[in-house]
Amino acid sequence: MNATALAFYAAQALHDTYIKRLSQAQSAGVITGEEQRRLLTVLEPDRRRAELHVYHPLLSRQQGRSVPCVGALIVGQNQQLDGVVYVFTLWGTFERYPTQRDLRFALQTQMDDPALNNEWLRFCPVQWRPLLTEAGLLTLSLSEVSTPVMASASQALENFLRVCQEQVLERL
Repeated sequence: MNATALAFYAAQALHDTYIKRLSQAQSAGVITGEEQRRLLTVLEPDRRRAELHVYHPLLSRQQGRSVPCVGALIVGQNQQLDGVVYVFTLWGTFERYPTQRDLRFALQTQMDDPALNNEWLRFCPVQWRPLLTEAGLLTLSLSEVSTPVMASASQALENFLRVCQEQVLERL
């Protein structure tokens, strides 16, 4: 890994990107000022777990293997995500979905389109990417991110990149 990649995925860089994307989403009318205030609480080191929960998505097709996507964070009001859900991605999006079902449908639409699925696939293990591009129902599961959120997300990204690099080197 080079220093640029490590700097981009450092906890502070993720923290700064999250704040920037939140601000852009609020300016664009995607979220309200109150939602922005609440969403900023995920950055607190000792945040109250009851207010918002943060997850990495696990994606699968046709009830197959669940594939982690460490390039995105899903934020919801409770553990069941039965209300509004938010998605922050490292490739520059911050989106709001009325329900988890709407999020799953949007993800399936994106994964079905080769022009749109590249960003998601870049943050999924290489050997499992073909499974996610197969036709069929997309299932969304969740893996909770521990606090502090951005430090945990940074560590997950670093581990993901290291494993991908090792797998590529093994195949050479």
